[in-house]
Amino acid sequence: MTANTVARTLVNEFICRYGAPKSLHSDQGRNFEAALIKELCETFDIHKTRTTPYHPQSNGLVERFHRTLLTMLSARATTDRRNWDLILPMTLLAYRTSIHESTKATPYRILFGREAALPIVVMYRLPEIPPQTPAEYIWNFRNDLADSFKEIREKLKTESRRQKKWYDRGTTDYKFNIDDKVWLATPKKDKLDRMSEGPYRILQQVGQNIYINPRKKLIVHVDRLKRWYGTNPNAMQTRGKTPEQQVEADNNEERSHHVIITTSNQPEQETSQEQDFSRPKRTIITPRWLKDYVTAVSQTV
Repeated sequence: MTANTVARTLVNEFICRYGAPKSLHSDQGRNFEAALIKELCETFDIHKTRTTPYHPQSNGLVERFHRTLLTMLSARATTDRRNWDLILPMTLLAYRTSIHESTKATPYRILFGREAALPIVVMYRLPEIPPQTPAEYIWNFRNDLADSFKEIREKLKTESRRQKKWYDRGTTDYKFNIDDKVWLATPKKDKLDRMSEGPYRILQQVGQNIYINPRKKLIVHVDRLKRWYGTNPNAMQTRGKTPEQQVEADNNEERSHHVIITTSNQPEQETSQEQDFSRPKRTIITPRWLKDYVTAVSQTV
């Protein structure tokens, strides 16, 4: 998906219908970090933020909804899984008109202030709203929305505390100090690659988002760090060096591996992309039957 497609969809499907949002949160994909998206955000006064690399919790709402949506689609697309795009609108309608476990209300009612007009309203003849003047309708509508949002916020706080209690049971809160050395977890390109690299040194601690600066500035979450206890990852490279050469090499390495823990809750905007850890490409072997053909380049004398 190109940046032009993303920008066109944002304008036509969201901004033209619901207005410009206050902020836009996305991953670090090139189509979301392009100059076109930046100019679009400046035009509509939208605050652009991004997730930290390899940390899906930075965009937990979207990631969790994708899991729910995939479960609903897999339950419906039992015969032919290639027609998921055809059943997607009705699947989304079922989700939007279902009561959410946390808010105890339907997403449709939270957004529009009323329930969706479905065939069940006609079948069971639910009570209709009495006639009102436009001023009375607007006044009652605002009061209903205010009461609904107040009730939903209280329920979300209660549900958040409950989920935090269960999540914290299996987690460990790591705290790092200045000048501590840490490992940085990195995705493996093949089976023999290391699961982490480093050591990196912490230069400044001001929050939970961490800037790594080996050769360029990167945004890294604290969950990707692990305390370094002195194991030298480059032990094979230290053989045959004098103590003076080893001290100089260690100093050069420490100068090129730094960690800064940032103060703000939002990641900085002017940061470069992280190194691309893509999967290795497979080796393409030419079929045997092509070996029967001999090609040559003719030259004109």
